Amino acid sequence: MNGANYKQEYINRIYRLQDYIENNLYETHTLEKLAGVSGFSKYHFHRIFKSMTKETVFQYATRTKLEFAASTLIARPDLSITDVAYQFGFSDSAVFSRTFKKYYDMSPRELR
Repeated sequence: MNGANYKQEYINRIYRLQDYIENNLYETHTLEKLAGVSGFSKYHFHRIFKSMTKETVFQYATRTKLEFAASTLIARPDLSITDVAYQFGFSDSAVFSRTFKKYYDMSPRELR
C-alpha cells in the first residue's frame, strides 16, 4: 500500500470513529474502546486522531456531546437539564453544567 492509500485508510478509520462517538453519545468512552473501534493501537490512535482533528479524542467526544445537548435543550424544553445531562452520558447535572459553561460561556439554563 502506498502513502496515499495509508493516509486515506487513516482518514476512513477516524471518520468511522467519529460516527461511532456520535451514535453512542450516552457512553463513557475509554481510550482502549475507541482505539479498538478505529483499528489502531491506543498509543498510535491518540497521536493520529489529534494530528488529523487538532483535538484529542476526549475533547472531540465532549464537544460533540455538548453540541447535541445544546440542540436538545433548545428543541426539547420539556426535558429537565438533569435529563439532558444523563441522556448525553454526564454523571450528574452539576458536572454537565460546569462543562457546558466552560465550553459555551453560559449555563444550560441561560441557553434556554
